[in-house]
Amino acid sequence: MAERPGGRGPTLYEVAGWLQGAVGVPFRAAGWLSRRDKPEIDRNDWRLARLGIALGAILGLLALTLLTRTLLIAFGLIDGVDRWSELRNSLLVIGVIVGAPFVVWRTMIADRQTAINQQTHYTDLYTKAVEMLGADKVEKRDGKERSVPNIEVRLGA
Repeated sequence: MAERPGGRGPTLYEVAGWLQGAVGVPFRAAGWLSRRDKPEIDRNDWRLARLGIALGAILGLLALTLLTRTLLIAFGLIDGVDRWSELRNSLLVIGVIVGAPFVVWRTMIADRQTAINQQTHYTDLYTKAVEMLGADKVEKRDGKERSVPNIEVRLGA
């Protein structure tokens, strides 16, 4: 593990890598939990609620720690670091932490909208098929129009 000059601990890039790993695991778990082929999960399952609360608390503490570090760097209270580079990297990591829940939320909304659109498409197809079953065919013989049942549509010919 590389350390910063002066032996002050891990670099911000290493912390960002750890953060990606720590944030990636909950996203993988959320993806697994949102699969369509899983058994139905009771909405009142407290184990999942506890997991969500724990992950939220961990991410909140991490964001608070990074925000504090960013403010210390911004006001120049930490010596021996490239101030603007560290500030840029810290703000980038904070942006990722703050934006991650919105990305997950948007993905869930898009999945729900896709399912609704699919059901609407099936309903439209079914409605058109039923309308065709009741349609009459108009025949013209000897200059007269005559309405007869459309047997070809009903038999599938």
